[in-house]
Amino acid sequence: MYRNTMVPLYDSHGPENVEYVLKHTNLETLFIVSDKVKTIINCKEIGNLKNVVMLDDAKEEDTASLG
Repeated sequence: MYRNTMVPLYDSHGPENVEYVLKHTNLETLFIVSDKVKTIINCKEIGNLKNVVMLDDAKEEDTASLG
């Protein structure tokens, strides 16, 4: 109905896998839990990612590097 596609990101496969998926899926919005924020922050290439929606309260230590 909304033309949304779910794309799983398995950070257990390493940051290269997350970067590959972000780059090749043209993902624009990411729904994520706070303990996985570091994985996205540490990515060198995020493709078309524009929005990050937190599904829970962010911990200060997880988002401190955002400035």
